[in-house]
Amino acid sequence: MAEHWILNSRLQLHWRLIDGAWLLYEDLSGGTHIMDHLSAAVLNCFESRITFAMPDLLGELAVNLALDVTAAQATSVVQQLCALGLLLPDDHPASRHVAA
Repeated sequence: MAEHWILNSRLQLHWRLIDGAWLLYEDLSGGTHIMDHLSAAVLNCFESRITFAMPDLLGELAVNLALDVTAAQATSVVQQLCALGLLLPDDHPASRHVAA
C-alpha cells in the first residue's frame, strides 16, 4: 500500500447531503457514490490539500473535523476510495497534473 495519496486530478466532484447521507457525483465515470460521514470527511480532506500520509490524515480528521478515527479505519476508507479511482497513490502516473 502507498504511503501517500492524492485526489485523482482528473475528477470534478459534486457533493449533495440528502437525509444525512453524502452523495458524490464525479464526471469522469459519471458515477454517483453514497458516502458515509467518515468516507466523505476523508475525501474532503484531499480536496483541500495536495497529498496526505496516514499520520497527517489522522491529524487532520482529529483536529479540524473532531473525528476520532483509528489508522485501521482510515486505511480501510482510503483503500475503498482508491478502488473507486477517487484517490491515487501519489506516485501513480495519473496523479501528475499535465498542463494542456
